[in-house]
Amino acid sequence: MLEKPSEASSLVIRKIRAVSETQLLERLKTTAFFQKQTPFFGRGINIGNTLEAPREGDWGPRLEAKHLDLIQQAGFDSIRVPVRWSTHAQTKPPYTIDPTFMQRVRWVVDEALRRDLKVMINIHHYEGLYANPEQHFDRFLELWRQIANEFAGAPPELVFEVLKRTSRQLGRGKMESLAGRRSSNHSRKAS
Repeated sequence: MLEKPSEASSLVIRKIRAVSETQLLERLKTTAFFQKQTPFFGRGINIGNTLEAPREGDWGPRLEAKHLDLIQQAGFDSIRVPVRWSTHAQTKPPYTIDPTFMQRVRWVVDEALRRDLKVMINIHHYEGLYANPEQHFDRFLELWRQIANEFAGAPPELVFEVLKRTSRQLGRGKMESLAGRRSSNHSRKAS
């Protein structure tokens, strides 16, 4: 058992072995455990500047079926779709997400899954939450409740990324609160 050294104590280190991250990673890659692992998302692409724009098309093209076809044909396994839900939902309770926008996101998810692409959706660019987490937290939870309910029957290839920059804005306690309130999609992966 080690005790905390007093000020009069000294510590002598006889051997130190340093391993670079690169060396460690290379050694890990050769282990049987590591070689049995397959990444869930495989080769992926981020579909930014579409559904994360204040209005789809503001920052670039609208996402169309032909884009998903090209992604699939290029050999990608997954897509990440950042979504700016906050500009498409009421600002007062019950914070209802615009049904037309919800169906638009639903279309993107369904079309990607139909092409055997795994999909990650998130809440992106929620500036009010970033600036004032306490004021927006209930709305944030309600947005996720609606999203989770909408996709409750989706296959496990749909994954929820709770929020870009989660830890800085909300902290561990708020995120644990969110995890504890999951009323649907209990087994869905969330990052």
